[in-house]
Amino acid sequence: MTSQSITNDEKGQEDLGASFVDSISSREVIELAATLPDAALSYLTSDTVLASIPIFGTLYTLTKGGLSLADHLSLRRIAYFLAGCKQKDRYERTKLEQQLAIDHKLRAKVGEELLLILESLDNYEKATVLGKIFRARLREDIDENTFFKLATAIKNASIADLRALERSYKRIATYDVTTGKPFSDTLEDTTAQALFNVGLVRADGAFETLYLHNELGIQLLTLLNAD
Repeated sequence: MTSQSITNDEKGQEDLGASFVDSISSREVIELAATLPDAALSYLTSDTVLASIPIFGTLYTLTKGGLSLADHLSLRRIAYFLAGCKQKDRYERTKLEQQLAIDHKLRAKVGEELLLILESLDNYEKATVLGKIFRARLREDIDENTFFKLATAIKNASIADLRALERSYKRIATYDVTTGKPFSDTLEDTTAQALFNVGLVRADGAFETLYLHNELGIQLLTLLNAD
């Protein structure tokens, strides 16, 4: 939930969740949202934005225009998320997109789950990353289970480690056990342990702990580099 004032309003939660997915599903909204992350907070509640982006308008209505600082921060996270959902034009909808279009309860559930995840993020840039991952979920490039695993990794990782993930993976790939050098010469222990703790590398090795590429980390990098 993005506002304490409507936390106990079940109908409000449902409307907010559904309007969030409606926003994600609209090309026009996504095009507008791509310009919003760096906009002033006052612009996020301008008449143009409130009328054009369903989730913004719904939140404004539910709070009767009395947006708190927490609500404004939520709008900013949502803007970054929507910007991450931007993709090249596609004309065919996946089965999941078709289901979301006709099933209000499903839209509400998916939207509420996304909002809860967004509220747990400690960095706006992570919201954009989450948007890219959800875009892949809509395309059915990943399943629901993988989406939630990636979302958890994004939430728990430091933004510095996420920014450097590709570089860390490239450094791991250079490790050669035959040289006799310790693995820490390739990737320092602090980064390696941090990535392991959030599930983005795996640990191996009988005499020395090696932190190697894993499927989840490869999936995240692939999705972040996708068009």
